[in-house]
Amino acid sequence: MKVGSGESTCFWGDRWLVDGPLKTQFPAVYAITSSKGGTVAQVRTTVDGEVWWDLGINRRVQDHMVREISSLLNLLDGFVPEDGNESDYRVWLGNKSNGTFTVKSCYLWLISDCPSPERFIHPKKIWSKHWPTIVSFFMWVAGLEKISTQDMMCRRGWYKEWVNHCYMCVRDGESAKHLLIHCDLAWRIWGLFLMDWNIKWATPPDITSLISSWPVRSNSKRKVLVLKVLPAAILWNFWKEGKESQGLPRYQ
Repeated sequence: MKVGSGESTCFWGDRWLVDGPLKTQFPAVYAITSSKGGTVAQVRTTVDGEVWWDLGINRRVQDHMVREISSLLNLLDGFVPEDGNESDYRVWLGNKSNGTFTVKSCYLWLISDCPSPERFIHPKKIWSKHWPTIVSFFMWVAGLEKISTQDMMCRRGWYKEWVNHCYMCVRDGESAKHLLIHCDLAWRIWGLFLMDWNIKWATPPDITSLISSWPVRSNSKRKVLVLKVLPAAILWNFWKEGKESQGLPRYQ
């Protein structure tokens, strides 16, 4: 929160002074205050040009609480509001330039903050002008393994009479990873492109790893463009063929 008048910012509950709510940074003080729901404007008063902070402590303070109270008051003494006449407003910390929330900044923040960043795909590898938006959406959903494969439909009880099996190879159950990567027919198709383009690449464990690790480096701009498009084209056509073999619509 950026504090102006302080009327909309919860003194203890909002993140405005330090990296986190004051109630978690100073738990001993929060436990004894009588103004747990107070705003910054209610706690902060100005008398003869001097700023006073009323923490709402109306009981005897134990020795171990004195240090916390002193630390909190030192922080408050150095606080300068944005403008006392303006309203409080929230800022998005993921966008350091202007504090405005965008989906892109949120996605990039997730990638940088996640302990397993390989589970996320860079937006440019999914959303591109080189293929239709519906293909980008499909790749995003497939990476989350939320497409309507037989294993997902069986789990949800949509087709209780079905026996989950891949119509392409008739050897294993149909899942997103199997249909698009690990099916014998699917991997033979991937292998043809890998061999034709002389690509050294290990079998990825899932669709997210496939999209994020697909190599696109080349000395030729035309080859780079083709390599960028290949995963989207192959995944989308596998999906259409897999659904057509089951007599279902191409995209659900």
